[in-house]
Amino acid sequence: MSIDISQYKIGIVLSIEDCGNCKKGGKVLRSLKIRIGESEDEDCVAVVTSANNVRENSRVVVALAGSSILNDEGEMQEVKKASVGGAVSEGMLLDSHMLGWKGG
Repeated sequence: MSIDISQYKIGIVLSIEDCGNCKKGGKVLRSLKIRIGESEDEDCVAVVTSANNVRENSRVVVALAGSSILNDEGEMQEVKKASVGGAVSEGMLLDSHMLGWKGG
């Protein structure tokens, strides 16, 4: 299956705030402010994640609401804006599997 990676954005994590726990598993949720453009004021999105390996100034791949990702079942799924842990998430972080990368 071919994944159109042109729909994804590279961003820089500007800030990280705890925003609650997952209902399942109790993982800590964190709200990230990510700059995906040139302007820190206008080109930022909020993404809620349970990833614990993200730090301020990390470069991340973001699937914005409206884009599609490869889910765990190998099917394409649309990313939707959602309220997670009481915070709004405008997309999600992508890992290598979601980008269609295989092997080492």
